[in-house]
Amino acid sequence: QPMAPTGFNDKDFVTLRYRWHAQKGNFDVNKFQKTIIDVSRVPMDHLEGEQAYNIHRPLEYFCRADVPRFATSLFRVNHYLDSYEAYTYRNDARGNKRKGCMECYLKKGNGTDFAVNDNIRPWLRSFVDEVGEAKAHVLLAGVGDFRPLGEETLVDFMAEKGGKYVEV
Repeated sequence: QPMAPTGFNDKDFVTLRYRWHAQKGNFDVNKFQKTIIDVSRVPMDHLEGEQAYNIHRPLEYFCRADVPRFATSLFRVNHYLDSYEAYTYRNDARGNKRKGCMECYLKKGNGTDFAVNDNIRPWLRSFVDEVGEAKAHVLLAGVGDFRPLGEETLVDFMAEKGGKYVEV
């Protein structure tokens, strides 16, 4: 049975398509934690002109370097591998390693079949209920679309999808 509300498609959302994850604490598969920072509590002089140390510890001074404590963490989000198409789509620092590397994709997925967790799956219905269907469509325009990136603007994309660009 579909989890997405009317007007949305389950296959466009990683959190609705994929349910399996690796064992909590399995560093070989899960690797490093990500950090969420309340920047309202960081002095401005630590934000101005500073490059992120890395995605796991963007503000080196404020972000712990020790191994994550999964058992006591207040907030956890599972990573989902997604499809091979999505895995190789992004053009980021890891992009060259990923492009056309099915072996890399399969290796990354090894060990991610430990348990099923559906806790995140109802998020989309709650989101649409909270912001309204029209605004949700604007905010989620392009989700699940993996066509090659180019000079296309959001306005062009929205026109093609039959919508209008609306300030939110």
